[in-house]
Amino acid sequence: MNFPPSQLSNHAHSRVLERFKIAPSELLGLLNAGLGKKIGVSARSHLAHRLVWSHVDSASLIAIQDVVSGTVLTVLTVEMYRNEYKANLTENRLRHVLNQMVHAGLAPSSQWRPGDKEEYVTVYARLTKSSRQVALGRWRSPVECVDLSILGAHEAFWSWVTQELSERGHAVDELETIFAKFSGGDHQPVPYCPEGEATLEK
Repeated sequence: MNFPPSQLSNHAHSRVLERFKIAPSELLGLLNAGLGKKIGVSARSHLAHRLVWSHVDSASLIAIQDVVSGTVLTVLTVEMYRNEYKANLTENRLRHVLNQMVHAGLAPSSQWRPGDKEEYVTVYARLTKSSRQVALGRWRSPVECVDLSILGAHEAFWSWVTQELSERGHAVDELETIFAKFSGGDHQPVPYCPEGEATLEK
């Protein structure tokens, strides 16, 4: 969901300084950049629980925010939040937020973990006869590495690329470069057959 511009209440400002290393201004920057994930609501339905990864603390935190005013009322550690809302802190939600931070360049790529059901990879082609990239769609098969160049070693990937190009009226010999990106990530080049495992007939 879209949140109004975030601001910290005096109480939340104090709790950030007390419980975390991240500066209040840095936390606001993450919230206002739309990072994190809504994982629950309080009894007052306009209070959202936002799970955020602090790259300074190398830990998750939860901001309790008024979705009408944008005011963050308090900020909790995972342990504090789990005492009241354990069911909201699923493994997939924690994984999603951490992966999100990796794609934003705020967590090392070594912390990326596969299996995020909300994460997807979109593939683009650059053709010799066009200056624009052509979106080929989402790659639906599992991705086991944050480095998307490994897709180029799989025959199934290139068969899919060939099919998508054909359905969009492009010949395979027009293909110049393939790029892929995670949702929220940067474009990564996918070189053809880097490990000599795939064959693509042109």
